[in-house]
Amino acid sequence: MTVAEDTYLLGSGDLYLGVVTNPSTATEEEIQAALKNVGAISGGAALAYKPTFYEIESANRGTIASFKTKEEVTFKSGILTWDLKNLESLSSAYYSETSGSRRVGIGGLKNVPVNYVRFVHIKPDGLKLTVNLFKAQAQSGFELTFDKEKETVIDAEFKALAVVNKNDGNLVEIIEEIGVQPLPTVNSLSVTSLSTAELPYMIKVTGTNFKQDSIVIAEQFDGEHELKTLYDSSTGLYAELDGLTASTYSIKVKNGSQISTVYQSLTITSP
Repeated sequence: MTVAEDTYLLGSGDLYLGVVTNPSTATEEEIQAALKNVGAISGGAALAYKPTFYEIESANRGTIASFKTKEEVTFKSGILTWDLKNLESLSSAYYSETSGSRRVGIGGLKNVPVNYVRFVHIKPDGLKLTVNLFKAQAQSGFELTFDKEKETVIDAEFKALAVVNKNDGNLVEIIEEIGVQPLPTVNSLSVTSLSTAELPYMIKVTGTNFKQDSIVIAEQFDGEHELKTLYDSSTGLYAELDGLTASTYSIKVKNGSQISTVYQSLTITSP
């Protein structure tokens, strides 16, 4: 039996806890309504995934098969800001409040709360990295650190529990926002000459959001022709076309695998 473990360091961020009745079908609006911000992460957070495998060994051939028998996901964090009442979410604890004091009693209670755990990290580009543990318990308890020179920090560790009937990952999900890349737009096409005696033809394209590694001119005509795209700027580029005969050609702009609609038909005439 072998165990492999991957640990992902997530950086600083905010931690949210809440009770979500049915995390497999709950909407994002329902989840947000149930969550509350319980603290800002100090010193970073870590997500660990540990699968366990059963290996079948052959006496003379080594390992011939391997089967995953168990998966374990844990989320560890140091929490910088913390409300005493939130200790109820970490253990079998009882919170009470009277005039002038707050109290948490720990021990003797049977049930450890099950929470929906969300960690949100803001990347340097302003976009979010979100980690969601759909059902999780703080099975390792917690540790309070009192230091006269530092803030009081609660270190907590959550273990993910499997969500029944969730088929797209039932322990944890990681959601990363990425910037939407704008598609190119074309304002005009022009050709230096329409005479086959002056080949090759240089087609100038003006528009926006052109990129050096993703924009080409896509020709639509019969026959073998050489095409070369020359990047000039994000608002203009050139295409060099060779081997044309007198005809009418439809020119398109291509971005990766997506080809735009026809912007202009060019008529090439004999000299």
